[in-house]
Amino acid sequence: AAHFVNKNIPTFAFELDFIGIDGKLKEGWLFDEKKETEYYLLSWIRAAKTKGFSCDDISQLEVLLVDRLKVVGLLKEFGLDKNRAKEISRNLRMKNQFGPTYKNPNIPFYFYFTEHLTERPINIVIRKSALIRLGALHKFITR
Repeated sequence: AAHFVNKNIPTFAFELDFIGIDGKLKEGWLFDEKKETEYYLLSWIRAAKTKGFSCDDISQLEVLLVDRLKVVGLLKEFGLDKNRAKEISRNLRMKNQFGPTYKNPNIPFYFYFTEHLTERPINIVIRKSALIRLGALHKFITR
């Protein structure tokens, strides 16, 4: 979220996979069953400056606590499980198909393959409105 300060982004990106320092494909945190994560605390930041800011510069946080299994369940409702997501990722990497893909106005998520970062992550980007519906807690914290 720190890369998107003051942007009012209507989505949140969940990491599917990335290229590690060793040059090998690594599983991202969304479907990694070795992780013990039960909830994600997502945040969107408003601050006095967008780069090099400290806690004192933050004027507002929008936070959303969401159950990891509910996020995975939302994806499954639209036919996307771990295996299908990995298949899509392989295809995107094979074709070097960067940017947003598999966008459909009737589906609350899409894939995004980032070219400009060294790790070249592929994320599943989910609409904030869909995440809010799943959320256990949604708050604005203002200074």
